[in-house]
Amino acid sequence: MLTLDTTRPDHLGCYGYGPETSPHLDAFASEALVFETCQASAPITLPSHCSILTGLEPPQHGVRNNGIHILPEDVTTLAEALQANGYATGAVVASIVLARHFGLAQGFDDFDDDISGPGAGNPLPERVAEEVTRRGLAWIRAHGAAPWFAWLHYFDPHDPYHPPSPFAELLPQAYDGEIAYLDAHLGGLFRELKRMGQWATTLIVVTADHGEGLGEHDEATHSLFLYSTTIDVPLLVKFPSGGAWQEHAFSPRRVAGLTATVDIAPTILEAVGLPDALPADVAGRSLVDLLRAGTPAREQVYFESLVPELDYGWAPYFGLRTERWKLILAPQPELYDEIRDPHELENIHDREAQTASTLTATLNSLIGMDRFAPTAALDEARIEQLRSLGYVAGGGSRAPSARQDAKEMGWALEALDRARAHMARREVEPVTVILRDVLAQDPTNRYAQRVLVHNLLLAGESQEALALCDRILAEQPDAADRDVVGLQRAEALLLGDQPRECLAACERLLKSNPTLEGNQLLRARALVALNDLDGARRAAEQEGQNYPRSPLWATFWARTLMGRGRTAAAETFLASALGQYPGNGDLYAMLGRLRLEQGRLSEAGHILQQVLAADPTHPRARFRMGLLMLRLNNPRVALEHMLRAVAAMPGNREFQAQLGLVLIRGRNYPKAALHLEKAVRLGDDEPDTYFALGSAYAALGRKTEARRQLEEALTQDPDDEMAHQIRMQLDALGS
Repeated sequence: MLTLDTTRPDHLGCYGYGPETSPHLDAFASEALVFETCQASAPITLPSHCSILTGLEPPQHGVRNNGIHILPEDVTTLAEALQANGYATGAVVASIVLARHFGLAQGFDDFDDDISGPGAGNPLPERVAEEVTRRGLAWIRAHGAAPWFAWLHYFDPHDPYHPPSPFAELLPQAYDGEIAYLDAHLGGLFRELKRMGQWATTLIVVTADHGEGLGEHDEATHSLFLYSTTIDVPLLVKFPSGGAWQEHAFSPRRVAGLTATVDIAPTILEAVGLPDALPADVAGRSLVDLLRAGTPAREQVYFESLVPELDYGWAPYFGLRTERWKLILAPQPELYDEIRDPHELENIHDREAQTASTLTATLNSLIGMDRFAPTAALDEARIEQLRSLGYVAGGGSRAPSARQDAKEMGWALEALDRARAHMARREVEPVTVILRDVLAQDPTNRYAQRVLVHNLLLAGESQEALALCDRILAEQPDAADRDVVGLQRAEALLLGDQPRECLAACERLLKSNPTLEGNQLLRARALVALNDLDGARRAAEQEGQNYPRSPLWATFWARTLMGRGRTAAAETFLASALGQYPGNGDLYAMLGRLRLEQGRLSEAGHILQQVLAADPTHPRARFRMGLLMLRLNNPRVALEHMLRAVAAMPGNREFQAQLGLVLIRGRNYPKAALHLEKAVRLGDDEPDTYFALGSAYAALGRKTEARRQLEEALTQDPDDEMAHQIRMQLDALGS
């Protein structure tokens, strides 16, 4: 079973597309049944895949959004049914969205969701098609002698679109280039199955979880709306050769009529002789008997999008499709005639009132199932990975009543798109400005609230972050990310120089959610602030034991050792950590810092260049490269690096102070004063920071403020040479 994330059927040659995006899939289609009208259950990855793997609609299995819900254990999956009947089962997934954390590993002997390996060269949490095919074939080779079920998930057509060469040059639309790249590696998979002798005996199903808006219906990507652009998906099924499959019913051809992705699991199970392996209440229907009877068409298909509600606090959408009609329930309900208006351009809800009323009654009965799966124990790292893919991954509680129609919130969506563009470049301040403006007009916008908290913490704005966390927790006490918000609140306390209060908040979270990712690390930071290094080390190591794939605990401890001047210990620790997490950019940036402080400038430059080649936005590597350029007497390039580092981490007092010092050297006193003031507000108490700020004020003619900062510098135990310079400047200011 191959699921092609974000793939529109009308961008494939086998569905009539003109540009050559899918030659290998088109060749496969010539050997398969091509279902002309297949509908997904939701225009978003996790709920849709849960429906594909269970035959249940989202109100039945309860997974209604990405990053929030976990597929319940009491739900029977396709993999569980096959595993129980002697099949080896393996999966390779290409995105964090489908990680085992969300329950999809049920029934799989092997579930390969580790996208953290070295050499990926991709800062996004996804795996490219070439790697999916390579890993999938390796698994099939290892299990090919026994009955096996492999699910390979390809993520490439998902936004942002960056097709590799030559596909970027072959097709004018980047989205199409991603499909062409994916198709090339499907071709490699198909060729190898044939070479292995597995082709003729293998049932192969190809589908997608949803489509892509591409600007139609005012939707650039997907997840909000229920139009054909995001709900229509391809469905191609190649039955094995020979035996019962020689019947005309299973011979390659195009199949008209309405089908749904919930039909896939029942179809596979009936095809392998297990028609009763799923519970009787599944929404999906096997297409095998229907094909034999010549009537594969469904009467209706249900689909939904709760993303507007769960992620933004707006009204949800529910939809029902028949062969002719599509109904979308929204604050302004919509009805489309799919025969006369396949692009869904004319809403005839009021004109066809009787049809709309009948379909509404049916749809309301389906909505009434309305199960919600358990919520995931979200962590900040996973939330940021999901946000980098355009998903909100926050909130998760039902809105108390119907709110705005997302179709009327274009201004907010446009603003949030601008914010995401700045986020991709790690530009914190513009994002903060945009989100404050959104919340001024839409005060309960969940996306804006949660990203603003994150940005305020990056900017060191602890009081505003604390107040916003309190507001979120009061407004949405049952939200899926409440523990993450609680952890952010604790971080705001630490940034506000309240380490004991932060530690107490972490301890409370530890009792309610013992394995909340990031909690032990925040405990460790608070313990460092309280000078309990042994306790901090134990907390950091516990984080590493809880989440062995994450190197964050190691970078924290290396940074702590460096900050305490324990260079030799830091070098030993980094060597061990890089053995455990080879190729990790954060650890290599720390190694670059170490080499810089050791005076091994050539080595430092080589290491930092490698980090920035893999991730040009890496703030700590940028900052250290700036310091290196200063050592090499290149202040102009140093300034460029430091400005980018400060834009990404404006709450880092070292970054702010050093940037201020560079600006002082360039005699840019107004900007120097701004950054040095920020460093002081963030708690920088180094004498050279106060000295530089006093010098900037003096150059700007602000004598009273200059004297105050210079006098403060003298209280911070400067060395004799600096103390002499400070006194000289105080004398120059006069009384």
